[in-house]
Amino acid sequence: MNGSLNEPFERDDQINVHLERLVDGEMSPDEYRKFVASLEDVPDGWRRCALSFLESQAFSHDLKAHDLKAHDLKDWVRDAPGDEITPSSLVVWR
Repeated sequence: MNGSLNEPFERDDQINVHLERLVDGEMSPDEYRKFVASLEDVPDGWRRCALSFLESQAFSHDLKAHDLKAHDLKDWVRDAPGDEITPSSLVVWR
């Protein structure tokens, strides 16, 4: 299973990757349509989708409240060499 939008999700991390891409606006229109349609078949799919958007919104609000930019996070987070640090990469999806 490669987690494509044409196959059912077998693991939570597969849907989490797609939820992150949805929230970050990184899906093509076709991917967006297929993923949103697939949420009906995912246990708690719509709930998880809503929570992903709320979590992103809260994180963004906190960044603005502290007047932080994404590049400032590099001082806070020690990540694997070569990995790009973005606000969405710091979110832990559950």
